[in-house]
Amino acid sequence: MASTSLSSQADFLVTFQSSLKKIPIYLSVFVFLGLVIISLFLPSRLGPTPHNWFAEYAQALTEGKLYLGEATQWRGCKWDQSFFEGKCYLYFGIVPALFHLAFPFITNRFFSILMTTIFVFFFSKTILKLSKLKPKDSIDWLLTSFLLLTAVFATSFVSLALSSRVYDETICFSHAFGMAGIYFALPLLRLDEENLSLRGIICSTLMFILASLTRFTWFGPFGLFCIFVFFSKKKLLSGVPFLGLGFALCFQGWLNWVRFRDPREMGMSFQSFAFSYQEKGRDTSLNTFSEALKMTVSYYFLRFFPEGSIAIKKTHGFLQDFFLKDAAILFESPHTLSLSLPAVFFPLADFRDWWRYLKTVWGPLVLASPLVVAGLLIPAVVHRYQFEVSAPFIMASLPYLISHSAKMGLKTFKWVMVSCLFGIGFSIFCTWEIIARFWNVM
Repeated sequence: MASTSLSSQADFLVTFQSSLKKIPIYLSVFVFLGLVIISLFLPSRLGPTPHNWFAEYAQALTEGKLYLGEATQWRGCKWDQSFFEGKCYLYFGIVPALFHLAFPFITNRFFSILMTTIFVFFFSKTILKLSKLKPKDSIDWLLTSFLLLTAVFATSFVSLALSSRVYDETICFSHAFGMAGIYFALPLLRLDEENLSLRGIICSTLMFILASLTRFTWFGPFGLFCIFVFFSKKKLLSGVPFLGLGFALCFQGWLNWVRFRDPREMGMSFQSFAFSYQEKGRDTSLNTFSEALKMTVSYYFLRFFPEGSIAIKKTHGFLQDFFLKDAAILFESPHTLSLSLPAVFFPLADFRDWWRYLKTVWGPLVLASPLVVAGLLIPAVVHRYQFEVSAPFIMASLPYLISHSAKMGLKTFKWVMVSCLFGIGFSIFCTWEIIARFWNVM
């Protein structure tokens, strides 16, 4: 009897580890196939989409140029490009253009789908690792899969992959690399420091370099990663990430100097739309701290309907007037966690236990926290910033939910399934609106 019991426990552990490894793979394949199938019903299908500027950037690089075109004034540049000394530049990072240069046969939509798939894979693995899954009485695999899938839709990544404009492609690239960097850094973040290896630090460093040179918001997590390594038990290995950070900063600084004569200038001060707003007397300054707090509330609870066009508009209704009366609002169908992922608020019902759990996984939360800054300082409520604004909260609540999923019951499971459907619906709706607005084909 005892040997039979031990054998069954051993079989369970093998099944447990196997299931743990398969969930991210299954979810990634599901998202990839889903995005490909949906794309076949959208304009251009899997071909290039409007604002395919990284492909143009790659072509310019083959000609030895860092600019997309020439113009006599800012009106000669396309919307949201940067005009400086007679040339039109991209203020986005160069990494996606390098990928287009290396793989010219892959379109911006398919690149966005691939990067979203990579993000889903490492996001799922990171959340499962943080959940510190317990034996069989503490996990419901079906509910776990729905929670992870719902979280992916709530972050608006699906609509970004389908829209795949230059803005969306940038975010898909940067967060795919950034999430991979966080995953490889997990042993360092007070979870399993004894297993921290040189290979893991090198992988994290490479991923953070790619993320930072795609979207500058990742320089914040990259810097914190360097500090974590320096104060870890493997302090002697800290030279690797610091060298990587130094390389990324120097390379970006060199690009900035060659293009804008200032190593600190990314080109955002010379955006064509900023010139347009200044000409019309509109304020384009960043949000103050109090405005950023109000903006945070809007990302979690307020839902905007843009009435068919993307524009700076006045607030409508009591909630918008109360929270955002002093902010310039760029309506672009932002998701809200309260509608797309209501289950994420469940830990608040058992706050004391949740707080004890957070003290064990504070490292990844601190690492992700700098992402929220850019999204809240920009005076706009835009769905593509949803992940950056909500990343720390999702990473704090979702693993806790998964580790307690077996205790939730059938009623909670039904709610999560409905939540998943809402998330899917919002993603498709946002994609439809973006395409209708920018392509004028629907």
